[in-house]
Amino acid sequence: LNNMATFNSRYLSCKQISEQFIPTQNFYKVARPCHSGLLGARGSGKTTLLKMLKPEAIKEYNANGADLNIPFYGVYIPSDRQWSFILEQLDAQNNSFYNNVSQALVNLNVLLAFLETLSYVLKEKETSIAETYNFCKTLISFLKLDEDTPPILDIIRISLRRYALELQNAVQEQNIAYEFPFVCKSKFMDVISPILDMVEINFSEKELAHSW
Repeated sequence: LNNMATFNSRYLSCKQISEQFIPTQNFYKVARPCHSGLLGARGSGKTTLLKMLKPEAIKEYNANGADLNIPFYGVYIPSDRQWSFILEQLDAQNNSFYNNVSQALVNLNVLLAFLETLSYVLKEKETSIAETYNFCKTLISFLKLDEDTPPILDIIRISLRRYALELQNAVQEQNIAYEFPFVCKSKFMDVISPILDMVEINFSEKELAHSW
């Protein structure tokens, strides 16, 4: 893994990337609050640019005296090799199950990445225990997780990772009757948008909702 990290930013921490990073015009273009397309050959630095949009990477970079300011909180969602591995086990001709699995994989990984970044931001903003507790309770209800799920973001992420494992097992067993969890049944934007509304309601004084 260490050897792979030498050649691929995917395996580097935000601290490691920030120590080697030099902002370019391409970075500032990607960092604008608008839709952008990023094209480049393998190894050209696409992953580095995208991971440097994460708030923890910006903080690490600015710790050395820089003043890099991004007008939003970036969420880095890697295209996981596990996704294609799971899909390769399916017959694409079985359109219904194949499409449901594909959508579920996207939803779960988007949610996992978003909640990871949100957890970091909430700690940086020093949100109160009560604020975080109320948000997590609302989130658990909205995602229709087990009612006894502890109202802790990291535990909620573990619950979502459990869904990913269950999904993988269903694919391996060719269980086309698998009952997909609620969070897997809609387009990911239809899931994320209400969660952003919850962020705005629960952390209105922290200026979070408009910055994603």
